[in-house]
Amino acid sequence: NYSHSECSYYKADISILCNELAQKIYKRDNPLKLTANYSCNKSLNRILTERYISVAISKFIDSNGALFLSNSIPIRSMNMHASRVHENIIYTAANWGASWIDGIISTSIGYAVGVKKKTTLIIGDIAFLHDCNSLSTINTNLISLTIIVINNHGGQIFSKLPINEHSDIVEKFFIAPPNYSIEFMSKAFFLDYTKVSSCDEFDEV
Repeated sequence: NYSHSECSYYKADISILCNELAQKIYKRDNPLKLTANYSCNKSLNRILTERYISVAISKFIDSNGALFLSNSIPIRSMNMHASRVHENIIYTAANWGASWIDGIISTSIGYAVGVKKKTTLIIGDIAFLHDCNSLSTINTNLISLTIIVINNHGGQIFSKLPINEHSDIVEKFFIAPPNYSIEFMSKAFFLDYTKVSSCDEFDEV
């Protein structure tokens, strides 16, 4: 739920609350839950969406890799849809800038240097634009960093928030679709670039 709205509040002793929740969780029919989750993943119909990317990356990445998630939709999508197939811990990190999407690329570069692993960054087109100057430091740091830019034409999280009801302002001032070429920007910093438009192309890359 992207609105993050609360409809009920409870006041309780934390130990009692956790105990009650634990009992209810362990009483669930786990096989049914796993079957439902599998069916849900199968129903993606091979459409390249934020959800598909989250599921695919969480399956492909292994303990030799690390993951960095941009704020807004990427981190929420991964939290909701990531596959739980790994037995080993996958190094995962995120940033919290002054405006949520500040400095994502630069932080992911520092993160890759620190963990010394092949790092994958999932980032939206607006966040990518906000910190594109940091692309100049990728080659100088001798790191392995793959940047997946979700080109969804602006801050689409606002289309899922109450502000979306104000059609006269939401597109221009909140979603704010950018008008720039990710390909040309990557080439300007001598970085390899691949455009994918389908799930098969994404899986192949």
